[in-house]
Amino acid sequence: MATIGRNDPCLCGSGKKFKKCCMDSGRFTAAFTVADSVAAFDAVESWAFDDGPSEEEFDQASEEFHELLTDRQMDVVYDDSSPYGQPVQHLMAYWLTVERVRKNGRRGIDELLDGPLPSDRVRACLETLSKTPLRLYRLVYEGDQVTGLVDVLSGAAYPWPSREHVPVRPAAFVAYRLLPDGAGGVVPCPPYVAYDESFGEQLSSEIATLVKMGADAETPESESDILRDFPPMAAKAWADFVCEHLGVDQDEHVHDESCDHDDEELGAARFTVTDAEALAAFIDASDQFEAEDLQEDGKPPSLEFGRVWSWQDGDAVVQLVDGVLHLESPVDSLEADVETLTALLGELAIFEDMDLEPTDYEFESESWEVVDEPGLLAAIAASPSFTPMDLDAPGQPAGLKHWAIIREKTPEETEEGSDAVIGEMSIGDGILEMWSAPETFEAAETHLVHLLGDFIEPHEDDEES
Repeated sequence: MATIGRNDPCLCGSGKKFKKCCMDSGRFTAAFTVADSVAAFDAVESWAFDDGPSEEEFDQASEEFHELLTDRQMDVVYDDSSPYGQPVQHLMAYWLTVERVRKNGRRGIDELLDGPLPSDRVRACLETLSKTPLRLYRLVYEGDQVTGLVDVLSGAAYPWPSREHVPVRPAAFVAYRLLPDGAGGVVPCPPYVAYDESFGEQLSSEIATLVKMGADAETPESESDILRDFPPMAAKAWADFVCEHLGVDQDEHVHDESCDHDDEELGAARFTVTDAEALAAFIDASDQFEAEDLQEDGKPPSLEFGRVWSWQDGDAVVQLVDGVLHLESPVDSLEADVETLTALLGELAIFEDMDLEPTDYEFESESWEVVDEPGLLAAIAASPSFTPMDLDAPGQPAGLKHWAIIREKTPEETEEGSDAVIGEMSIGDGILEMWSAPETFEAAETHLVHLLGDFIEPHEDDEES
């Protein structure tokens, strides 16, 4: 059992010194040992994979946890003939039980603590675990022997806490949970996941960036809250490390289990908005929606360019643009989602109509090399035929610029309020790319080349094809 000093940062992640946080708080009713933490992990793993979530909830949680992994990484990590999936499964078991909040507002570990457990010591360990996030530590070596570890965020140093399963080189970092045992020491909650210098440094930088962004946000987040997202990041870093170690090409598309199901047909519904600013504020404040269009500073873009949120655990999307709220949802649940959204938004948005026909996403694309970007940007800004869209949205390459391509409306369209958008375009890495539905592609291409042809030239790939 390693010892934590009175003045060391508390391992619960509060940022306070141990003596001012957990040491005398009475939160820990009994001291516990490594053997108790092993029993606690067994209980966590049993709840996560056998006794807790339904099959449907487990599948959804698995999709969330593995979202960052590519299909190729999933194949490699979960190959039945290899041991590489075990660390990811351990990370997921903890995350599913300790970090993830279920629809009833509780976590799996809360339910574990409501039930019978092997001993009071195991219960005390689980109570501590429920408040202790996964953290990243740099290993301290004397020669080839690990002697300690240093928290990459707080700088707190500890002796290596266990005689068993001691990492060896090239391991340089470990993702681990060290639990204050209630008696002035720390006990490891196994197992840990080890990384070499390169991947550990990268993961350390990512965590530090997340914590800084959370602290600088308009509504600051605690380090402990931010670290709830660390286990999936740790799983991704492990998959990267394994694939590089095995020499596997891992740059395939990001794994998306929603694509594993039959292609789900989507329908759409529309609502007339009575107060766009009030509606956007209401949705932002609701825990039922998640903003998909936050800028780098964590703030939403101007309503001038529209707003987008995911809803129903990501199964549905709502978009607010030009005084209309658009709902896109699976056809099978669209009518129920319309009823729910109507009741939820009240007088802020009035239901107009819905389309149960599957949404068709067919489009064609074309690209050009930019030969004069300052001139091109000036021409775009001066023309009423291009409207900015969600600049610098998350998930877009740095510096990407994005516009809708519009044409002048006919008098009939102006009266009806019809959409005159005939395509979209973006500029990034010296390439102008345009895409449009098949029926408007030729008009959009002609319109774009006529207005911007002096600043672009055909892309080499397009010339060859």
